[in-house]
Amino acid sequence: MMATRIAFLLLGLCGLRAALAAGPPSPQPPAALSARQQQAVDLHLATPHAAQSRRSQAAYGLVLDAAAFVADSNQLSAAQNSAQLAQTELSRLRALHDSEGDASLRAVQQAEAAAAQARGEAQTQLAGFTQRWGPLAARSSAQRAQLAVELLGARSVLIRAELPGSGLPGGLPRGASVQLDGLNLPAQVLGHLPQAQSALRGAGLLLMLEHAPLPLAAGSRVAVQLQQADEAALLVPGEALIFEAGGSYVYRQLPQRDAQQRAQYAAVPVRVLGAEDGLWRVQGLKATDRIVVRGAGVLWSLQGLSGVQAEDDDD
Repeated sequence: MMATRIAFLLLGLCGLRAALAAGPPSPQPPAALSARQQQAVDLHLATPHAAQSRRSQAAYGLVLDAAAFVADSNQLSAAQNSAQLAQTELSRLRALHDSEGDASLRAVQQAEAAAAQARGEAQTQLAGFTQRWGPLAARSSAQRAQLAVELLGARSVLIRAELPGSGLPGGLPRGASVQLDGLNLPAQVLGHLPQAQSALRGAGLLLMLEHAPLPLAAGSRVAVQLQQADEAALLVPGEALIFEAGGSYVYRQLPQRDAQQRAQYAAVPVRVLGAEDGLWRVQGLKATDRIVVRGAGVLWSLQGLSGVQAEDDDD
């Protein structure tokens, strides 16, 4: 009995150490343990807890500078126009060189170099604009110009929203509101902002407030409420999770036993949404599932042994 306990504990330690570096478990028969083996490795089972639905979440808002957006947008448009003109000129010289020979090879090569340089500058401008203004980079020059008119005319305001001291959820909130003088004004959620601000931690969201009743100066702080999309989730302890390069997994006890009447455990892929009260919000499980909340590393090690099942040891 003591030999079985030591062997399984060693397997569990090895499995936990290698879990982050290994790939996802290959399709294998479920791990099977007898009642004696489950007791030897101190295997514990439980059902997931229900997660509380988060309807809204407070966030900090920072009014962005409209002049900075206009300047960045103009630079991007100029770079894109230059790249298009350089490519048009290159196409013209190539056609002349191939058909009538009115353009020299040297002229074509110079046009190719100029087009490559202009294209690189346009890509650089686009990358910087995307970092600073996120989803607005997908708009055309005409759409950005129209937005610039609205921002400079104070008809619309761009706001960066961020949760204090934590990251934002992977999905976009279904709505947002800005609090001004006791009013909750609806704001449009445009998308994620990749670049972090020095005064705020992590990435944020870009909001647009239309028809603001009061003028908002760039750099002003406002209170924001984010209406999170409802996501059905369950709570599991961190010890139940196996994190691997291919994803995250939880071991679930199967309802049927094997031919030797041993309990079977299969790895179930789950989507980890975040932490809550010391537990992890996950999707991919049912509330009635009996999952392994202690000893998951042992089962991971068993499945890593090409489906070899442990045998009882009475010593």
